[in-house]
Amino acid sequence: MARNCYFFIILLILSTSSTWAESQWPVSIPFVYQRQNAFPNNGESYCAPSAYVNLILSLRLAHQIHSSIKLDSREDAIAAVKLIANSNCMDTSAQSGTDRSNVRYAVMNCIRLLTSSPMYMTFRSFPDTYDFLGILQKELSRGTMALMSIGYYREKRRLGGHAVVMVEGRLEDDLEVSIIDSDSDTPFDKVVYKGVTSDGEFSRKDIYNMARQNTTVSFERQIDGVTERVENLIFIWSK
Repeated sequence: MARNCYFFIILLILSTSSTWAESQWPVSIPFVYQRQNAFPNNGESYCAPSAYVNLILSLRLAHQIHSSIKLDSREDAIAAVKLIANSNCMDTSAQSGTDRSNVRYAVMNCIRLLTSSPMYMTFRSFPDTYDFLGILQKELSRGTMALMSIGYYREKRRLGGHAVVMVEGRLEDDLEVSIIDSDSDTPFDKVVYKGVTSDGEFSRKDIYNMARQNTTVSFERQIDGVTERVENLIFIWSK
């Protein structure tokens, strides 16, 4: 697998290249490329703090928040990633990345380092029960952005994970999301995850079927014999 970054994911809908992203900073495009020699181990495991800063940049671009620190250049964004990666927030390791519990802690407790705007959050992990799907549908329909974590599995063995930003999504029979991936040559992309349930195929018409509340559902796709599975979504918004 091309990625060695252990935890999350982010999203938008533009296209660029990693070389271009490293060398230029157009203010209109919120993006931090994690593979920077400014980060330990060339940023190999810096997906979670990079995704978090990408989310803040995306929220600011959408005029939902005001940043409390300067975020107008590539250098500003790198400094923000280092701030979030330090031991007081995500405690990101150059070798093993960011522990999943540390990501949630940082989202809840370190957001004031990046914005003074009032923030609200909803956290869910997958597989989840059907009764959450109504909430998921509501957040997606109103355009709430999210920090998304995915895991890579071969059979039942977890190989690692990654973090990205989901900037928008749609739940039909599949979960379709637009993402920003800080460790990709095509960082602004659309991804489709199939719904998989504990007792059969997932269908959007079953979202409000109370008889299936004890059924769990997850979202995943297959890549070269590896299952890429959505593990967590942290929706973040401001008034």
